[in-house]
Amino acid sequence: MTPFPLAFRNLVSRNIPQLTQEDIDRYESLVAFRHQLILEENYEQLQPNQPSQNHIPHGKAQDDKSPTPGHPRQTQPRPVPNASIRNVNKQANDIVRPFKEEYEAVVRLWNARRRVAVRQRHYGQIPDTAQRFKELAAAHVNYRAVQIQTFPILLKNRLKFYIESLSPKGILLILVLVIFVGLGLRALLLPIEKPQPDGGAVAPPDSTVQSQPAPVDSLK
Repeated sequence: MTPFPLAFRNLVSRNIPQLTQEDIDRYESLVAFRHQLILEENYEQLQPNQPSQNHIPHGKAQDDKSPTPGHPRQTQPRPVPNASIRNVNKQANDIVRPFKEEYEAVVRLWNARRRVAVRQRHYGQIPDTAQRFKELAAAHVNYRAVQIQTFPILLKNRLKFYIESLSPKGILLILVLVIFVGLGLRALLLPIEKPQPDGGAVAPPDSTVQSQPAPVDSLK
């Protein structure tokens, strides 16, 4: 059995919290079993033809166990592994089928991350050639692009899980917090009004410039 890397399991658990550790363990076991069946089938197909056991060397008598025309040798039928592979594959897919889009997004993100790790060589060394530097830069750009593409899908699933798992008290608490945050933002956005001095209503002046009194005629 080839286990999943621990980092991949953590990535699945963080972005698809609906899958429990038991579900991931069962899916991991089924995937490993499917790979084993595929290897066994390929191994059987690559085996050369075995020499016939009915061949009798020259000069020796025929064995009593040799088949006769009336009594053919009983052979075990060869199992059909394709049916087993399809059955195991169906069981594995049934686990992640409700979260197919999210799981495919996690796999894309994991593959992009591993591509960056491969291009960095051992211990994250700086590439020593221009070609390796270009490959590393392309891997980083691809990883960031995959992050941007998969972020809405994974974030939506995580929010959906947390909202569905909330109790009525939790929902009420969130509503109260949203109301307080809204009131605080409203208070910050409102303009600050200067307090008016006491003394009743003050009529606005007609003009800011006071008119000069008319000159008095001294000859009158």
